[in-house]
Amino acid sequence: MIKTAGWSLASSGSFSGGTALMSSSTDDSLTVVFEGSAISVVYAGNSGTGELALEIDGQIVQQVNTNSATDTFGLALSLDGLTPSIHTLRVLPVNGAHIIIDAIVIGASVQQPAPVVATSLPVDPAAIVPTAAPTLAPVEPVVPAAPIAPVASGALGADHMEAGTSNWMTAGGWQLVHDDANAAIGYFWQTITPDNSSDTLTWLIPFDFTAASRPTLTFQSWLQAPNSLGWIEASVDGVNWQQITTVTPSDAWTTVGIDLSAFAGQPRVNVRFLWQQGTTDAGAVNQWHIDDVALNAQ
Repeated sequence: MIKTAGWSLASSGSFSGGTALMSSSTDDSLTVVFEGSAISVVYAGNSGTGELALEIDGQIVQQVNTNSATDTFGLALSLDGLTPSIHTLRVLPVNGAHIIIDAIVIGASVQQPAPVVATSLPVDPAAIVPTAAPTLAPVEPVVPAAPIAPVASGALGADHMEAGTSNWMTAGGWQLVHDDANAAIGYFWQTITPDNSSDTLTWLIPFDFTAASRPTLTFQSWLQAPNSLGWIEASVDGVNWQQITTVTPSDAWTTVGIDLSAFAGQPRVNVRFLWQQGTTDAGAVNQWHIDDVALNAQ
């Protein structure tokens, strides 16, 4: 799950896991990339909460007013009958008030009724009531429907960041910035975030490793992190991520190579960069710069 920076943690014994996420503005969103035909969002309400919207593959399909005179827990919005493929769900607060998200359940419909409100947002009525047939088709591009064709050796793909952010999904403090003093570097990703935070930079293109005997990730890294960690992670479903290795700090741009042979034979592999910000000492710099990312097969 990818969340914007405005979410905070709320605690209550009535939440399913003891804690829930609470938004702070209408700019907040929760994003989940999943594969399947059903998903449910469990939420809570009180006198200060407002309207919650669910967006699937770029289209608002359900919206509910979570406001309640008393504290309520365990309510749910469920989406069923989706095409059995990869989808992107976004959970959005609307109309100014905050929302509280308890859990997101993939692959199941939580049968808990909730009042759906009429709004001016585009709503597909067929998607509100589950049907036997698929009701939504994925909208490209969020995550490409099929991975890049298998390659036994040579270049699988590359991104030098000069074409913008369309192939990337960020959570936290990652920003695409330009080095005005060095035209050879141009655009690159940078994260500078508050202490004790975790930020992800996800390459949205899935790669086919079925023919690759030794897939390798290479990139340019400048990591200044006396009390922080930079991780490389990989996923075969876009939802569950495996930590591969940490990146060694450096005082300048350095070429890094990561062996992804453990994923050889997999038909769909995504990679991402995870920044875990620690506590910044006085006068110290904690930041990570990423550029010229490439995947090659040997």
